[in-house]
Amino acid sequence: MMAVAMSILAVATFLLWSPHAGKAPDLGKAGDSLSNPILRIDLAGHSGAVNDLRVDAIHQFAVTASSDKTLRIWSLPSGRLTRVIRPPIGSGPEGELNVAAISPDGNTIACGGWTGASWGGKVSVYLFDRASGQMIRRIGGLPDTISSLDYSKDGSRLAVGVSNGGLFVFSSANGLEIGRDSSYTDRVMSVNFDSKGKLATSSVDGYVRLYDSNLKLTAKIKPPSTGIPTWIVFSPGDVRFSPDESEIAVGDLAVGRIGILSAGDLHPLRSLNPTGPTFGGTNNLCWSPDGQNIYAGGTAGSSSDGTPVFHWAEGAKGVLTEIFVPGKGISGLEVAGADVIYATSDGQLGIITNDKFSVVQKRGTADLGPHWFPSFLTSSDGDTIRFRLWTSFIDGETAQFSVAGRQLQLEPKEDPQFPLTGPVKIGAEFQLEEIIDSFLNVHKLNGHILPLDKFEDAISFAVMPDRSSLITGATWHLYNFDPQGKKLWSVPVAGIAQILNVTPNGKLVIAANGDGTIRWYRADNGHEILAYFPHPDKRRWVAWTPGGYFDCSPGGEDLIGWHVNNGIDKAADFYSAGRFRGHYYRPDVIANVLSTLDEAEAVHQADSIAHRPDALPVEKTLPPVVRILGLTAGPAPTPRELVEIERLQHREFEHPTQTLSFKLKSVSEDPILEIQYLVDGRPAKVERGLSLRAKDEIIREVTLDLPEHDVTVSVIASNKHAASEPASISLHYKALVVSPPAGFTIRPKLYVLAIGVGTYADNRVPHLKFPGKDATDFSTAMLRQKELYADIQVHTVTDAEAPRDRILDELEWIQKATTHNDVAMIFLSGHGDNDANGNFIFLPANFNQDHVKSTSIGFQDIRQVIEAIPGKVLFFVDACHSGNVLGGGTRKGVPPDINGIVNELASAENGAIVFAASTGKQAALEDDTWGNGAFTKALIECLSGKDDHFKSGRITVNMLDLSISERVKALTKGGQTPTTAKPKTMSDFPIAIVSTG
Repeated sequence: MMAVAMSILAVATFLLWSPHAGKAPDLGKAGDSLSNPILRIDLAGHSGAVNDLRVDAIHQFAVTASSDKTLRIWSLPSGRLTRVIRPPIGSGPEGELNVAAISPDGNTIACGGWTGASWGGKVSVYLFDRASGQMIRRIGGLPDTISSLDYSKDGSRLAVGVSNGGLFVFSSANGLEIGRDSSYTDRVMSVNFDSKGKLATSSVDGYVRLYDSNLKLTAKIKPPSTGIPTWIVFSPGDVRFSPDESEIAVGDLAVGRIGILSAGDLHPLRSLNPTGPTFGGTNNLCWSPDGQNIYAGGTAGSSSDGTPVFHWAEGAKGVLTEIFVPGKGISGLEVAGADVIYATSDGQLGIITNDKFSVVQKRGTADLGPHWFPSFLTSSDGDTIRFRLWTSFIDGETAQFSVAGRQLQLEPKEDPQFPLTGPVKIGAEFQLEEIIDSFLNVHKLNGHILPLDKFEDAISFAVMPDRSSLITGATWHLYNFDPQGKKLWSVPVAGIAQILNVTPNGKLVIAANGDGTIRWYRADNGHEILAYFPHPDKRRWVAWTPGGYFDCSPGGEDLIGWHVNNGIDKAADFYSAGRFRGHYYRPDVIANVLSTLDEAEAVHQADSIAHRPDALPVEKTLPPVVRILGLTAGPAPTPRELVEIERLQHREFEHPTQTLSFKLKSVSEDPILEIQYLVDGRPAKVERGLSLRAKDEIIREVTLDLPEHDVTVSVIASNKHAASEPASISLHYKALVVSPPAGFTIRPKLYVLAIGVGTYADNRVPHLKFPGKDATDFSTAMLRQKELYADIQVHTVTDAEAPRDRILDELEWIQKATTHNDVAMIFLSGHGDNDANGNFIFLPANFNQDHVKSTSIGFQDIRQVIEAIPGKVLFFVDACHSGNVLGGGTRKGVPPDINGIVNELASAENGAIVFAASTGKQAALEDDTWGNGAFTKALIECLSGKDDHFKSGRITVNMLDLSISERVKALTKGGQTPTTAKPKTMSDFPIAIVSTG
């Protein structure tokens, strides 16, 4: 029985630590291209497992390293994400980060993992400047994947442990090797310096080692197997010197216990054990600054409530407290003053204060598994899928997505006319046997061992409808095996293939993967043709082809993007998919790809209808890259001063007139034509008529007049193809004058343009009942906000008073009237449609179907006004009603592509906050019982404070988004889903005040 338990433990331990394992399949490909853009998921948090967490010596910054191939820098104690650092990456695991270290001064970050082997066969450690994100050094030539890192307390040395090859120590100043120990027989799990330069290490070979400051080995022991259960051999995890450097704490990979050793000779002092057997390990640990507390965690004690962080108090000699935090395992623990920062293997970041936790960053992806869950269903053609969308251990909803319908539904109703089916179960043709062998579960199919890659485990299975073969989802691949276990094809997967289905027509294999995506593969050859990512917020989504054509919900275009390497010795650049909206936002291509089973054919068919030219390759349309250096004063700074500015990222200003320094890089052959400067997300200055062409970086400056309060300044550069990602810096206003009297505030003015058109001169256009009333009611609601605004000016234009020319005049009015300190609101209610070229148009009262161009308001008319308004802009669009649908009437009007409109207006370069009545192909509804369109009804109720869930006395943009969404869904019984999109350069702010009663 003990042998069986040991085997189970070995399997659990290996699977937990497989990101740090030795040889894994496909460590990139030798000569893997550094020039081809790579399409990646990119979120506010990590989209993959967080494998390591480190904090600088003075507790200003935390850094996390992830399997998603990024480093993320978090400001402490707020936990705000300040920078994403991207090392060079390639195919397979190339670029996955196992570990990180931050220099004591917080200026330099080292990282490693599956890093660099694709280019020269040897592994590298990358060193980045924390403030700028630029690579400052690469230490190459290491024999295997990087498994541990630590800086010496004076920052002069960097210790590097590898998976198979031992311990190395390098000079931080020049990257030269100082010493090594190649006698290790297994992975170096952890390395830790004390203040005198002594170095402690732990290894999967079972030993803890101690070196003096000259890297001479002075002690080596296997920690004794004390604790619960005593018969399991100690498997060393983290090693950490105590603050007074008299003791060393050692985590355990296998079970929940901590060994305390003497820092002088490693002799055992005591063992800290949770109550009861806790398989899974407490391999991550940290000491409190006074040495009186130890915190530890791993997967020991995990349950549906989360994962415990074990806290031993009273001099780390007793009084155990278990702090359950949400997540699937603790992957990092660090002390920051009185707080403990934790990271979880599913991508969450949190802070523990006085044994109470708060989540700073939730997991970035939803969990679509587990493989045994019964509701992964598909339509016959694969267009509609149903799955379980888990955002925590206990928070899960059934979701349904239609590719052609462009809609994500929660808790969908069954439709007997369009049945969805689950996978064909394994039957008599496939006798599957599972055997625990060494570290892995070996599977036999009809007596034949499945030929998986080394260290790979089979997770999920689905039988082809004709019973000809077995689709198998595994750790790193998707396989197709015949009944004799012969591999017919295999393809890499993004994360573990957790759950599978095959369309009843036998043409498509659909896999829900560990990275939170659902992907469609051709059943005949395994080629991927479509991917879909539902965000855990259960609202945003994006679907894309391997070539980068995409469709998305409002706000969804920033969920994926293109990683572009700049060589092995430089940090990479990243461009969200929205930068390529003009070429690659193609709902028509996405709608065709499942029927054609071929991306190129889907593009050809869509282009032949839309009469569009071929899209240029992504690498030919890359926008510029902008990086802000900081504020300068006086004459132009020298290059050396600019380096110092970039490192310090000066963030205070005293005088309104400030000079901002930044770097521009044109990465394509096309010149930079325009530079936009934004203050708090709105245009402050524009430089046009430029022609800056250079592959090298160009340093430029701009003088801006800033408002006398804290601001965010952003810079966007554009070429003929696209605008850059915004580069932003947050600045604190340090006033030189006496503050205004208490209670005094500078209030903005509000300008409102409300347009509602429901009656038309052209009798062929279906009339709508409530748009005019919608506009009037919205204007009335905003006129009540005189407590928040210094002045409110409202122009309301309805029905016959709203021909095309009048609407254009009113748009010009609000553009000219609004200043940088003001707020502009534009409200449209009426019919929206698409013209012959697929562009959105709004129908004025004099619209004529025979003269569409000259009698409609084009989207570009609206966009140009919004882009030019200097103040904050909110755009409310309740377009394309369907009269009395809920009452049984017929649908009136064809929904335009509202998703594309919302995303373009809310992009940083246009900068509007957009509230739209519906999403995808939904129509916006109106009904006599509401007396308005559903969206306007909900909007007015929320602005008035009805059902104010927040009880704060104010309504902010984010609050309004949530309230409208819930109210519209309730009014329409789920028939309409409103949406909101906000530029990432703009913070939340109040737009209305309500009575709190």
